[in-house]
Amino acid sequence: SALPSALPVPPSAAAQDGPALQVLFRNTFTVHQRFFLENVGWALSPGHFFHDEAAGVLYAWPADAAQRAALMGGEAVVPVLDRLVDLNGSSHVVVSNLTFADTTYYADGFWDGPAMQPSDAAVRLSYCHDVTVEACNFLASCGGHAVAVGNASRDCAIVGNLVDGVGQGGVVLYGKDSATPLPPNPKRGTAGGNNSQPRRVNVAHNVMQDLGRVLVHVAGVALRSASGCVVAHNRVQRCPRYGLQADSFYTTQNSLDNVFEFNILADTNRLTTDTGAIEMLGSGNPGLCGNGSAGWFTNNTVRFNNISHTVGSSSSDGSHVCVHGAGGPPGSCRGLVWGVYLDGGMSGATVHGNVIGATLHGAVFDNAGGNNSITNNVFVGGAGSSVLMNFGTAGGPANPDPVSGVVPSRDIAGSTVKRNIFYFGAGMGADGGVAGRAAAVASMVPWQDEELKNNGSNFNLFFAEEFDAAAVPLFPGGRNLTSWRAGKAPPSLLRCADGARASLVLSEDCSWAWELRADGDEAGVRLPPPPAPPPPLLPRCSQSSLLPPTRLLLLFHLLAVPLCVSLRLLLRLREREVLC
Repeated sequence: SALPSALPVPPSAAAQDGPALQVLFRNTFTVHQRFFLENVGWALSPGHFFHDEAAGVLYAWPADAAQRAALMGGEAVVPVLDRLVDLNGSSHVVVSNLTFADTTYYADGFWDGPAMQPSDAAVRLSYCHDVTVEACNFLASCGGHAVAVGNASRDCAIVGNLVDGVGQGGVVLYGKDSATPLPPNPKRGTAGGNNSQPRRVNVAHNVMQDLGRVLVHVAGVALRSASGCVVAHNRVQRCPRYGLQADSFYTTQNSLDNVFEFNILADTNRLTTDTGAIEMLGSGNPGLCGNGSAGWFTNNTVRFNNISHTVGSSSSDGSHVCVHGAGGPPGSCRGLVWGVYLDGGMSGATVHGNVIGATLHGAVFDNAGGNNSITNNVFVGGAGSSVLMNFGTAGGPANPDPVSGVVPSRDIAGSTVKRNIFYFGAGMGADGGVAGRAAAVASMVPWQDEELKNNGSNFNLFFAEEFDAAAVPLFPGGRNLTSWRAGKAPPSLLRCADGARASLVLSEDCSWAWELRADGDEAGVRLPPPPAPPPPLLPRCSQSSLLPPTRLLLLFHLLAVPLCVSLRLLLRLREREVLC
């Protein structure tokens, strides 16, 4: 995906002295980059065609007899349009029950187009308000996305569509934070104009499958960037890279206040690595989010999604391709694939209530970000999984570059990991699974406690089918659950008015007593000392307005009984919690 554009190929390999093919890269060459040949006559092979534009001749080479018969007895369609519906400045329009096919594309690589990644589309919305695209089919002969939304479009909806086998992705939303008109940029295919980001777009109840037939750096739904959007109840399956994507480029292109919820994502990242089924990128310094947002706070939410079989493909030697961690020489598979990938400083995000199959590398990767909340999720590890909760490059003086010694320019804002279930399934044996690397929590760099907020890892449950999850070192520094929990107990239940540390002890019969802790260790929830009571003000009242002693006793009994029951229940629950 690092190759940024289409490059010319010599017309005849036989006429050259030397290599049959020579490719000149516009940007810095990266070892083992992948590329493919398109419309090169001397490279024609069965199942492909070549269009000689100069001669006006189309050459086709059928792959088999059935394809030959279909070609000879049918017709060939040559698409000339990259879009079939182009709405510009439209309002209160519904595009419904149409089938789209036979579009071409102009994106030629990664950093191109107004979204700075492929963004051709059969249906395009610009400067639109209250436009709906619903119940439409986008078929395999579409060379780009199904729908692209940009240029300050507002309150639009993409609902109930089928996107099947298209050349790029499903839905792409793109734009900048600023409303300042931008000059045209032919190099990136950006037309002059506002190009500010879309807001409050609803992408829901769509089925998107077999995406990226032409260009692979795409997603089922991509926000590059957009804010206030809801992406819900979609099924995205069999795609080359992301299922869902929301990227921010601090400080002028931020995706803020978006919700990804109730989506089913399966078989994603089939052709790429360093990726996730759900990816949220925060490029730059998260302390400078801009756009009126507080630092370290994008307020993006990923909740109640089902993520399974995040594949991942990579090559480290240029000849072997690792697919889902297999197929290359030992140690050659990168395996950098996660269910949820908070990349490059994504901060202030919430990951809540998801079921995440931690296939290949892990469930969640919090990379160089912070102030993220990862709560109430189920992380399901299996054969080949390594780290269920992964952290990446941190900032601050405690983590200088290991080679240059340069201290990162930004600090750490720790994240919170609470009330999650870490499940180590079959294939993650007592030896730690993959070469002993399996872990509940780990970091790609030397661990720093600042990766987590104070008391930021708590009330998690760890379970393993094939080993004792409390005994195996699943935590940074080779620590097991007991040593990981040491020093991480929450503060005391109550603090007495005189400042002494104490605990409130209740018995089964609801009797109670204070127990002072000589060691000063704290456990429970700390409450501030009560303020000094104000001087009593006794109102003038008649004797008849006062409650008699029997009524006072009855009122106290009615209040005390449920309080006692609640405290008893609280104690029983606390006995069953796993504090970690």
